[in-house]
Amino acid sequence: MINRYLSTTVFRKSSTVYKLILVSLFMPLYFHILLSLFFEHSALSEQLFIETFENHKTYLALSLVSLFTIYRYSKYSRLFYMIYLIYPFAILSFLLFTRFDNIILIGLFFYLVTAYQFYYTLVEELNRSFANSFREKIPYLNGQIKRFNINLNSAQFEVKGSLTNWSSDSIFVELDSQVPLRKLKKNKNLQIEIDYQGQKFNAFAKLVSYNKDGKGAGFVITNEPTLFSYSDLITILNNHKIVPRGLV
Repeated sequence: MINRYLSTTVFRKSSTVYKLILVSLFMPLYFHILLSLFFEHSALSEQLFIETFENHKTYLALSLVSLFTIYRYSKYSRLFYMIYLIYPFAILSFLLFTRFDNIILIGLFFYLVTAYQFYYTLVEELNRSFANSFREKIPYLNGQIKRFNINLNSAQFEVKGSLTNWSSDSIFVELDSQVPLRKLKKNKNLQIEIDYQGQKFNAFAKLVSYNKDGKGAGFVITNEPTLFSYSDLITILNNHKIVPRGLV
């Protein structure tokens, strides 16, 4: 099994990650409100607020750990975030067995729907190509090894490599030679050129992740030309059912 996240560092986080962390910070507050409704206390009570989280220190610890792993694009973030989302649901469900409450039931339903959306958003973000190198495998077609050559160009340098993972808006590249990361980081509009069956497909991209050994880098597509664009290449690969080897 491929360890997709091994040694890949994402240093430019997407807005999705920041939004997910921000909205997730309100989950403990929602948990507190539902507990207050169940025990028929004012949610604005400072003492009750403190008591709630003193009684659920594990939940607070989970919130910190899960949000930190999300920020780091860690392979453990799915597990911690799932536990973080399940914890309030499990506590409140248990309380419902002791005393049924329609308001809490409705609140739990909305919580469950929202939690599912949050978790799905996290999974989609972690599956983006720039966070998954798939360097252990090479793309293939009909069982044959196939290399997609790529050139990264700027005014200061040119780097050659091959694609190991791609999606509609990002790629991961296996570099033929090590390049100082500071050079790649400074260029937020690198021109990329991908060779597929003799045809060149172009786009502009910025570096967002890299492998610690300096031999792999992830990019987000920022702009494309009208003809022979990266989107055109993705359409062709999808039509021919060519996928990154790590997804097979």
